[in-house]
Amino acid sequence: MIGSSTNYNNVLIVCLVFSGVVLVLVGLFVYFYDKVQGGCYLYLRLNDNLRVICIDDLSLLLLFLTSLIFPLCFLYNLLYVKFAFKYYTFLLIVLEFLIFFCFIVDNLLIFYFLFEALLFPMFLLIGLWGSRGRKIHAAFQFFFFTIASSILLLIGISLIYYKGGSLYFDDFKYMWLDERTQLVVGILFFFGFAAKIPVFPLHIWLPEAHVEAPTVGSVILAALLLKFGFYGMVRIIFLVCDSNVLLILRPIFLTFCCISLVYSAACAVRQIDLKKIIAYSSVVHMNVALLGFFVSFQGGLVGATYLMISHGLISGAMFFCVGLLYERFHIRNCMYFGGLVQYMPLFSVFFFIVMFSNMSLPGTCNFIGEILVFISLFCNGFFVMLLGLMSVVLVAVFCLAVLSRIIFYQITGLLYSNLIDLTFVECLLLFVLVFYIVLFGLMPNLLLGLLDVGFVFRI
Repeated sequence: MIGSSTNYNNVLIVCLVFSGVVLVLVGLFVYFYDKVQGGCYLYLRLNDNLRVICIDDLSLLLLFLTSLIFPLCFLYNLLYVKFAFKYYTFLLIVLEFLIFFCFIVDNLLIFYFLFEALLFPMFLLIGLWGSRGRKIHAAFQFFFFTIASSILLLIGISLIYYKGGSLYFDDFKYMWLDERTQLVVGILFFFGFAAKIPVFPLHIWLPEAHVEAPTVGSVILAALLLKFGFYGMVRIIFLVCDSNVLLILRPIFLTFCCISLVYSAACAVRQIDLKKIIAYSSVVHMNVALLGFFVSFQGGLVGATYLMISHGLISGAMFFCVGLLYERFHIRNCMYFGGLVQYMPLFSVFFFIVMFSNMSLPGTCNFIGEILVFISLFCNGFFVMLLGLMSVVLVAVFCLAVLSRIIFYQITGLLYSNLIDLTFVECLLLFVLVFYIVLFGLMPNLLLGLLDVGFVFRI
């Protein structure tokens, strides 16, 4: 249980100060932004041969997402975490620290070690603070799937260093590797990062981890940790492999992405657990972003990156909504819900906006990213575009089904005793995410102004 009020307040102050420092650092990065130079615009060097930090627009956008999500997670913990609050909060601070530095380091090996270090606090969050009896199973499944895929990454890192002599991201664009080595590196890093995104058949751990994780763990996993797979592919595959090698690998990568799209969308339609529905929805959107990435067209690359940020905001909001329901009713089976609009109008408004955002409604940020991806697919892969559109239609089907079931059906007897609408703090938590979802949907140039391909991908 939470200790004395003094200790509780001290922990809260530490959280707020740490999050404030992160926000200040992101603000400083924006202030030192210099688009004229192209590529990376902020370096920290220990000497001429040792670079520590390198930040460009892709890093900056993900840092913004990190600095937005974690204060909301601390706020949620303040409301609902009762067991070992100090240790729970300490793990979140460690996670924020590691994620922050993962997005700004300039060395592949340091990035690898920082990313692997993320597994341990996430393992503890799922295993100790999970909500159901299978949490230990889910924690070990998450851990072993990620560790197994990391073996491929370590082999790829060793191969790059053996053949190229450097592990700095900025050196990859000048590195010469023979075609066979590039093919091997591309395959190793694709399947190594595919388990983090995830891509079929390496997705098995994700629904289980989301269902068993606490609400904050699910938010961090969906909004931030899944982005490392995409980030790693951008930083390595697109720079190490030349255009000819990418053309050879492209059919393989697109095939796995298409299978993941159709399979995950079909699975989501059949689920009744709200967290599993959102988890499979995340797989769909992440693989749509991968389609844009591998189509090798400017609009697709920009749209994929835009979709990454949009998915972080929307998936975080959806998991917060499900968490708020679970704290009231202690169930996540959508068949037991109904008629909440009559008694929880504030929640219903937020849930309505978030679910329609997940369907990529025009005026929301998801729409901008997906329309850019699908336009690029239309120009370069019409059949792939049809599969992607079919998956988006299935996403709309299960989103409408969940929305109508929870908001508009007749209320069930199980819910009468806990029909309490959102408090001010809960409204504030959801309002922040909904604000940015709508803002980036109505004013996409706020992000598109940064997402010049030469900037984001340093090519």
